[in-house]
Amino acid sequence: MAVKHMTQQQASFHPASYAVWYQDVAGINPHLPAEVDELLQRSRWLDDGNVYVLYDRYTAEFSTATALCIGESVSHHLDQVPESAEQMGHEVSRFGDLLEGWSDTQSEPVSAGGEAVIADFVNRADRALYLARTQGRNRVILTPRPQPANNRQIEPQPR
Repeated sequence: MAVKHMTQQQASFHPASYAVWYQDVAGINPHLPAEVDELLQRSRWLDDGNVYVLYDRYTAEFSTATALCIGESVSHHLDQVPESAEQMGHEVSRFGDLLEGWSDTQSEPVSAGGEAVIADFVNRADRALYLARTQGRNRVILTPRPQPANNRQIEPQPR
């Protein structure tokens, strides 16, 4: 029945046209037949413009404009993936360097001031954690290793 209705109209045969006529004859959407009847009373046939309006209004899960907008957004984000992956690689490398430095401090004997180094590390990590939390979601704060020459605290640097 849907195909029969399609052949009696000026609209092209395409998935949107079939979806509109199928839902009309199947009674899936109770408001669609009323609008189809109203359009047919004004004009003897439905053209592609009418069919797409009906499709967007009654059949599509989201409008054609929304689908195009989503497609453009996805394309934009996919274009940024290689740059983000490269940046992530650099950050992972820096994190690895920091872990290696931390591992070196852990292997120092406690009698040579290792407890102070561990306490300093924990304090710097704690400050960095709270600084990251105040700056919002998905933030990472890296702190440089303290320089023992001048023995001063180094504040965390946002990344």
